[in-house]
Amino acid sequence: MSTRMRMYHLLKTWIPKIPLKVSYGLANVGGDLLWLFAKGVRANIEDNQRHAMRPGASDREVSASAREVLRNLAKIYVDEFRIPALSEQEIRDSVIVHGMEYLEAARAEGKGIVLTSAHYGTPHMVGQLLTVLGYPTTVVVEHVQPEEMFEFMCDLRSSHGLRLLPIDKPLIGLIRTLRKENGIVALVVDRNVTGTGITMPFLGEETNMADGAVQLALRTGSPLLLAYCRRRADNRYEAVVEPPIELPDKPADMDAAAREGTAKLVARLEAFIREQPDQWVMTVPIWKQEAQVPVRRVEASAGDE
Repeated sequence: MSTRMRMYHLLKTWIPKIPLKVSYGLANVGGDLLWLFAKGVRANIEDNQRHAMRPGASDREVSASAREVLRNLAKIYVDEFRIPALSEQEIRDSVIVHGMEYLEAARAEGKGIVLTSAHYGTPHMVGQLLTVLGYPTTVVVEHVQPEEMFEFMCDLRSSHGLRLLPIDKPLIGLIRTLRKENGIVALVVDRNVTGTGITMPFLGEETNMADGAVQLALRTGSPLLLAYCRRRADNRYEAVVEPPIELPDKPADMDAAAREGTAKLVARLEAFIREQPDQWVMTVPIWKQEAQVPVRRVEASAGDE
């Protein structure tokens, strides 16, 4: 086991035993240290924040926002190390949800739900909440390296029943979640790691946007919803589920439908990211991407299982 992994296992053991206020205070210090010394990560975040903030934001304002991003990111890790030790009631109490009626109405259709989000607040806490509320939920995740790190994070996040599926693995399990369980498939869509997608403006500049969520919804007929969460001043999470994104039923031109649907999705992403840019914890440069792994398109007809 590497030194880093030993440290993570120690954090998993000790963070739940430390008062949360103290843990968050230490997280702020850790975020400040990253801001001071992790120059490459800081530069990436500042570039992303410059796109997300109001036009004309000064370098000082951009830098201050990047510092808050790193503080928020460190708090997210505190939350994730605490997940296995949380009770189901504590998970329910940690997230205030608005718009559950949209989720319930979509599930009543019986086709499952494709739920999209961004690296904003912490979507994994929403995933925990959905699981303890009884929604079978599978989250599509980037297959980060080293493998022991990936497995460790999956163990943390799956401790209450949330399922995680690496994007470079066969995606047939998503069809099972949607059709056999009437469950939720969740994907973050503000970073494209597949090397495919659709080029379009995002926060004022063109980049390649992931279209997998829209493609999945189009091919399965499942409703497409967007949700996001943000940290409040009291360090609880506030999640918002938005109304469904309208998509055509069985479109003749799938590429055109995917572009139109992705554009609608991007417009909604921009709205809430611009509202509180420092909640957008994206640490890699969105406008300087490199292809990583090929996407596996989900081909499904009404008779697939």
